[in-house]
Amino acid sequence: MIRITNHMMMNNYTKGVSDAFASANKAMEHAIDYRRFDEPSDDPLAASQTFDVHWMLSLNDNYSTNVSNLTGIMTTADKLLQNVDTLLTNADTGNVLQSINGTMNSDNRKIVANQLINTRNEIVSQMNSQYAGGYMFGGSNDTDTPFKMVGDQLYYRGVNVDTGKLKDDPSKTFDLDKLANETTYVDIGLGMKYNDDDTIDQQSVFNSSMPGIAYLGYGTDSNGNPKNVCSLLTKISDTLNSASDNEKLSTADLDKITNYINTFRESHEKLRGGQSAIGQKLQFLDSTSHYISQVNLNLKEKDNKVEYLSPYDAIGTFYSQKYCYEASLKVGAQILQQSLMDYLK
Repeated sequence: MIRITNHMMMNNYTKGVSDAFASANKAMEHAIDYRRFDEPSDDPLAASQTFDVHWMLSLNDNYSTNVSNLTGIMTTADKLLQNVDTLLTNADTGNVLQSINGTMNSDNRKIVANQLINTRNEIVSQMNSQYAGGYMFGGSNDTDTPFKMVGDQLYYRGVNVDTGKLKDDPSKTFDLDKLANETTYVDIGLGMKYNDDDTIDQQSVFNSSMPGIAYLGYGTDSNGNPKNVCSLLTKISDTLNSASDNEKLSTADLDKITNYINTFRESHEKLRGGQSAIGQKLQFLDSTSHYISQVNLNLKEKDNKVEYLSPYDAIGTFYSQKYCYEASLKVGAQILQQSLMDYLK
C-alpha cells in the first residue's frame, strides 16, 4: 500500500514540476519578446483586441499607400499643367498680337502659324504623359492614350473635343460633359459610405479622376468657336496661313482671330482654375497624410498595450515562475528522500 501511495505521489510531483518548468520557460520567452500570449487561447480577450488592431493597422497602411500614390500623381499633373500654362502664355504674347495688327509681313505670319501648331502638338504631348504606367489625364481610362490628332482635329478617347462626334462613327456623338466630369473614387480613410440610393458619398472618398478635356476645354461657344485651346490654336494658325499671301490681314480675318483669341484666353483661365483645384487637392492629401500618420502611431501604441507586456511585468513574472520552479525542486528533494526511507523500511 505504501508503494502505491508513493508511486501516485511521484506522478503528481513529476507533473507539477513539469508544469512549473513549462510556466517558467514560457515566462522566460515572454521576458525576451514581451508578448502577452502565444496562442489565442492563452488570452482570448487580448487576442481579439490584437486582431482588431492589426486589421486597422493593415487598413491604415493601405490608406497611406493610396495617399502616397495620389500625391505623386497629383504633383506630376500639377507640374505638367504648369508647363501647359507656360506654353499657352507664350502663345498669347507679342508674336500673335503683332501678326494681327498689321506690323508683321506674310512670311513672318507663316512662321507664327507654324509656331502655334508646334505649341499645340507640345500641349497634346504633355497631356498624354504617364505616371507609373497610367495616363494621368485619361479620366476613368488610364490605359489608352487620351489625346490624338487626326488631321487638324483633336480627339479625346475617340471623341471629337469640339463636336462630340465619334472618330470611328461620325454619325454618333458622345456627351462631352459626361467625359469631362468622370469620377474615379479612392478610399483614403475618410470613412467611405453610401447614400440611400446606393451611390457613394463623395465626401467620404477622394476623386482622383483628371479628364484632360476638363482642363483644355471642349465644345463650342455661342459663336460656334471651339473652346478647346488646341483647337483654337489650330484655328488661329489656319487663319494666318490662309491670309499669308496678303500684305495685311483683312478685316474679316482680324475679326476671326480676335474672337479666337478672346475665347482662347477664357479657356486658358479655366485651365488655371483646374490647376488651382489640383493644388487644393494636394493640400488636402498632405493633411490627410499627417492624420493617417497620427492614427498609425495611436494604433501601434494600442497594439503595445493589448499584445505586449511591459518589461517590468514580463521580467517580474519570469522571476516569479522561476522561484516557483526552484521551490518545486526543493520540495521534490524532500519527497524523494522520505519516499526512499519508507521503501527501505
